[in-house]
Amino acid sequence: MNRLSLRQQEIIDSALEIIAEKGIENFTIKNLAKARGVSEPALYRHFESKENILILIISQYRNSVFDLFDQLIDSEIPSHKKIESFYIETIHRFSNKPSLSTILFSDELFRHNKRLSKEVNSIIEMMHARIEIILKKAKSKKELKTESPCSDLAWIIMGTMRICITRWRLADYSYDAVKEVKAMLKSLKKIIYK
Repeated sequence: MNRLSLRQQEIIDSALEIIAEKGIENFTIKNLAKARGVSEPALYRHFESKENILILIISQYRNSVFDLFDQLIDSEIPSHKKIESFYIETIHRFSNKPSLSTILFSDELFRHNKRLSKEVNSIIEMMHARIEIILKKAKSKKELKTESPCSDLAWIIMGTMRICITRWRLADYSYDAVKEVKAMLKSLKKIIYK
C-alpha cells in the first residue's frame, strides 16, 4: 500500500470524526468537505469515492491487526494471554477511535457492497486463522480441556468478543469495555483451558 500524504490522513481522520459524532449514515463526501472546509472536488483529488475512504480505513486497521497478531504468535507468553492481549489492545484501539468499531461492525454497510464486504471478511478470516493457530499450539501442549475443534473454539472466542464490542457500542461507549472483555476472557479461559 502506498504511503498516505498528510492531506489524505487528515481526510481519513475527519471521516472518522464524522462517523463518531454523527454516525456512519451521515458520512458523505458533502459532509466531509464541509467538515474539512473544502469543496467536494478538492476531496475527489485525494480519493475517488467515499467507498475508497472506507476501504483505506479498513485496510489500515487490518494491517495493524496483522502486525499485532504476528508479534503475539511469535511471543513466549501463554496462549490464553496471547488472545487476551489481542482483544485488550483491540478494545483500547476502539476506545481511542470508537468510529473504527462503528465501521467494522456495520453489517448493513457491507451487505450490499462487495468491496467493503471483502475487506472486512479478510479481517475476520485472518483473525480466525491466527486465533486457531494459537489454540492449536495450546492443544499440542495439552493445555486445552476440550476436544472441540480449534476452528470452532476460535469462532466462539470471536463471537463472544463481537458481542462485547457490540453491546459497548450500543451503550454509546458509556462503560469500561476493557473490564467487560477481561471478564468474558476469564470465563472463556475457564471453559477452554485446563
